[in-house]
Amino acid sequence: GAIEEIIKSSTDVLDDGRVKKINETIKKNILEKASSLAEEGMQVLGISIKKTYRGINNFSTKDENNMILVGFVAFLDPPKEEVKQVLEKLSQKGIDVKILTGDALSSTRKIWQLVGLENTNSLTGEEVAKMSDKELLDVIDDIKIFARLNPIQKNRIVNLYKEKGHVVGYMGDGVNDAPALKNAQIGCAMGITGTDVSKEAADLIITDDNFATIVNAVEEGRSIYDN
Repeated sequence: GAIEEIIKSSTDVLDDGRVKKINETIKKNILEKASSLAEEGMQVLGISIKKTYRGINNFSTKDENNMILVGFVAFLDPPKEEVKQVLEKLSQKGIDVKILTGDALSSTRKIWQLVGLENTNSLTGEEVAKMSDKELLDVIDDIKIFARLNPIQKNRIVNLYKEKGHVVGYMGDGVNDAPALKNAQIGCAMGITGTDVSKEAADLIITDDNFATIVNAVEEGRSIYDN
């Protein structure tokens, strides 16, 4: 999971085959390296292990403690080539695109820049949690990136955009997206990579997983509405 959360749940670290107590120096080194990778657009996932727990049928978040940090993995998930053009077309049609993600802020900002977008006004889930609905409503139109969100926060933000009078379409493919997909006026799930839960919660399923299909759907939908 998110490296910051994995470190919080770990009391030990595997170092050169030996288990030793984790300390602030080790935490600092790991987070600095992870942050450096994230700034390059990498997704960074922390990995911890636990030798004993109550059993698979009883496993819960209560067991996510006193773990041994083994390290982290980083991988690049670059945006598809057509995304930049799609975003431009959506903008021309009066559709404002936001990112609501559980990923790290730095990697999300990098992806945002790779598709040619400059406004990186952002909020993290930690910041959102400290804000009242009124405070969020005051700034929400200017925010482009919401990072490190949990499912409840994604759903909350969708609700606030609706409260402000926007018609909200939400695209997602994971279990964490289900509440927001269900609550948006137009929930769009991915047909190929999407989880069953996300598909069941959605209004539409993008069968080819292609972001460009959204533009076609908007054009067809508006033409039908006009007729």
